[in-house]
Amino acid sequence: MQGQYLKFIDAELMDIGSMLQETPVLWRHYQERALRVTTIADQYGIMRDKDNMGLRTNCLDVIQRYATYDHETMRDHILSTWCERGWHQVLEDDPENVRALSGLGRYWLFKAQPSLAKVYRAESLIGGISSTDSSSNRLITDRVRATHTHHYEEIIQQYQPQYTDARTHLKAATDFFQRAVIASEAIHIVSGDLLIEAAQCHIHLAVTSVKDDALAIFIDAIRFIKRASELPSFSIPCLLRG
Repeated sequence: MQGQYLKFIDAELMDIGSMLQETPVLWRHYQERALRVTTIADQYGIMRDKDNMGLRTNCLDVIQRYATYDHETMRDHILSTWCERGWHQVLEDDPENVRALSGLGRYWLFKAQPSLAKVYRAESLIGGISSTDSSSNRLITDRVRATHTHHYEEIIQQYQPQYTDARTHLKAATDFFQRAVIASEAIHIVSGDLLIEAAQCHIHLAVTSVKDDALAIFIDAIRFIKRASELPSFSIPCLLRG
């Protein structure tokens, strides 16, 4: 019986994944299908099956990516929370699982997005940085310069709850991304994409941090970018080029 549902879940994940890659505008048509996958996976113990680790991580990865689209309803909360629990279950069986560690990094980064958007709004008001700045070096320069503007403290105080909320989530995200990088380097499979994700998360954390901490976090971000630039056949995204 479980074999039948394994095939069903595998086929559903393939369809959802293809949609996200090719026609993501159709995501609304897949809401019930995504929820059905999680229900069946739980009902038949698939997410606890140590012999199906590949299917488990693939399932979590696809559903998590889908949840980032389904943010207009409570389903995104249900799906993303389901993924968080699933990633932790994977880590119980494999504490150094790179997909689980990076998946949890993405989970906390996703949780930070509402507050982070308001933080970048505040930064633009004080003449600091925006989410579309084109140079990693400029990120540092503009952020430091902004702390010396006359209305810096006033704006920061106004948006303090958003800075605090985003920073809390981003600290968790950067921790998981760092662990994912370390785990991937240990088995010699580190990817440029993972390094860039870690770098971007550090940049966001630096923006939400007090000026005494921000510079050190920015420097960590640049280290990840430099490491990615050293990988053969990997191109650094334009927004992060110095």
